[in-house]
Amino acid sequence: MKINICFLVFLSGLMISNCISIKSSLLDQNLFYEKKVLKKNSILVRNVRVFDNDENLKNAYEMTMKSNIKILLENSKLFKNVEYYSKFSSKFNSVIIDIKFKKYENNLYLHPFYFQLSMITLTLYIWIGGTIVVHESDIDMQVDIYDTKYNLITSIEYNLKFKLNENIYNKSIPNKEIPKLKSIFILNSITSSLNR
Repeated sequence: MKINICFLVFLSGLMISNCISIKSSLLDQNLFYEKKVLKKNSILVRNVRVFDNDENLKNAYEMTMKSNIKILLENSKLFKNVEYYSKFSSKFNSVIIDIKFKKYENNLYLHPFYFQLSMITLTLYIWIGGTIVVHESDIDMQVDIYDTKYNLITSIEYNLKFKLNENIYNKSIPNKEIPKLKSIFILNSITSSLNR
């Protein structure tokens, strides 16, 4: 009988842990950035595409990402000027940027053994800082840079993969760290592409 109850608790923990999943386009737009880049560059953000996403939300998601990336680039103060691309944009020494997210996964799930370990240890697992929630990101991004005559200058793919654990003592840390990590990744990828 005890084995059956333990098995049911284990099974329910696994089922619940796989039910919670989120997608997030949040970036840390006020990121302080120390790396230097040529200030003479004017950036024209043309396209931001997310290929690994729900078709129903694709447009809204891409527009949000495009806006967030533009604000991130502006606030970094690494560039002379950052604007959305238009056919009438012809600023001297500007480059056009297209960003393609071939994979953009941000998932939040309960630790698979959270319930079981909490019950077996009479909640001691929670109080000693055991993992409750896992935040996981996997991003594949391609940065294409063009001159104002639409000649491709460079096209480079980048990848970011990380996992952050949350417990009762660091509840807010993952929520602050995840946008920061993604923002640093996107900014580093763009500046690295520009410096090639």
